[in-house]
Amino acid sequence: MGNYILTISFRYVSKKSSFAASVVASSLLKFAFLFTLSFLFVTMKFVPPLFLQSMGLIQVYTALLGGLVALFVTNIISKRS
Repeated sequence: MGNYILTISFRYVSKKSSFAASVVASSLLKFAFLFTLSFLFVTMKFVPPLFLQSMGLIQVYTALLGGLVALFVTNIISKRS
């Protein structure tokens, strides 16, 4: 579900903003969704508090890094064309 939010929000934001802004906005939306659900699950004691760490800033970092890699690969492909 998080990656679905990432891709849909990226597609929407990229129509109105730069690639970098789209990556940042979609990464933050993914983080907000996952962290909110994780926080609720921890509050309801469905999962241990340690679960929040993996659904917190790590999600933002990996989404931003993925966007950076996508930008790098896109630039390489466009230069070869």
